Amino acid sequence: RNKTSIHTPMDSKEQTQEEEAERRSSISSTTAAEGSAHIHCLMRTKNIEAMTTTLLNKNTTTEHFVRTAHRMARLVVEKAISLLPMEEHTVETPSGKEFIGKKLVAKPIGVSIMRAGEVFEAELQDSLTSVQMGHMLIKRHTQGDETPGKPQVYYQHLPGRLKDHEIFLLDPTIDSGDTIINAVEQLRKEGAREDRITILTMFVNPHGITALQERYPKIKIVFAKRSDNISGMQLSKRYFGA
Repeated sequence: RNKTSIHTPMDSKEQTQEEEAERRSSISSTTAAEGSAHIHCLMRTKNIEAMTTTLLNKNTTTEHFVRTAHRMARLVVEKAISLLPMEEHTVETPSGKEFIGKKLVAKPIGVSIMRAGEVFEAELQDSLTSVQMGHMLIKRHTQGDETPGKPQVYYQHLPGRLKDHEIFLLDPTIDSGDTIINAVEQLRKEGAREDRITILTMFVNPHGITALQERYPKIKIVFAKRSDNISGMQLSKRYFGA
């Protein structure tokens, strides 16, 4: 950062050190994980910004909110699908010519964190018909809880042989990262491979990504937008009209 103004030596030094410390803190919390090849943010476009504006607008109706959430979820789903293993596949076009393209090696298994993960379910099932789905119900701790601590899994129903499949873990927001880390722990206990898990989400807190990547560095994350105020969005409540 270039400085052209002149200050007292002590004032200038203290100010520079303070600004540098703040800058480094910001960088460490937002780019440490983002430098990983496993972190995939949707390209910033006017469309993404417009959808984000609609989802953050307190005056957006429930119907419009749900429709917009599904639109954003679909973009995340398609991005995640593009990261799956594919193989060369040749087809014949209507004109009788050959086209050498790609096809999925195998469909992933979707695991939805209830209830918020439902925003992704229809979009995933539309994109990949007959995809197997599993569900987890995890108690998320919020401000004001008398006994805050590690989120607890209250219910889970998962397809078999997770170790043989790519897994899409669905949750529209990641804040502290505690809930999603707990979900990954359960998947790992059931045999899922860390490097075959992809988390699909819409809004992430950079600190949550960092916590997740420190614990599980091989996991892939696909998201639409970063935010430092995940809880203030009330995405789940607004999606279900609560």
